[in-house]
Amino acid sequence: MSLFYGTNLVTMFISIYFNESIQRMGLLFIHITLILTSIIWFCYSFAGDLSLVLLLQFTEGLLLTLIAIFLNTRLQLVTKKEFIGRIVGINDILNNIGKLLSVGATYFILQFYSARFIFVLNCICLFSCAFVMIGTRSRNKIKL
Repeated sequence: MSLFYGTNLVTMFISIYFNESIQRMGLLFIHITLILTSIIWFCYSFAGDLSLVLLLQFTEGLLLTLIAIFLNTRLQLVTKKEFIGRIVGINDILNNIGKLLSVGATYFILQFYSARFIFVLNCICLFSCAFVMIGTRSRNKIKL
């Protein structure tokens, strides 16, 4: 887990270096990152080698931190200055509640299925979510 969360520092430098490219891509950046993260989760289900797991953790941490930086930056840009503290606080609370609920759900599912099943299930959920987001975005662009 230290490797997963340790990528925050590396990601900070990557986000600064690629800032213009990421901003130009906009929501497409999030879609691509979610798809790549779902592929990593699928790879976890078959990873047996510790070095592969560590590489996957590093890459997953990098991708998820890039998404967090992108979304938090967008959140701060669209929020009035007098509400930033409140909005970011609510965002953090909801993120932490989501993490706690997912730990509970994972533990419950582990009572009946293997960890491999959970990784594949999460991969399918995240992949589906990314494609629904892409489809919704494409449909909205066609209407305009």
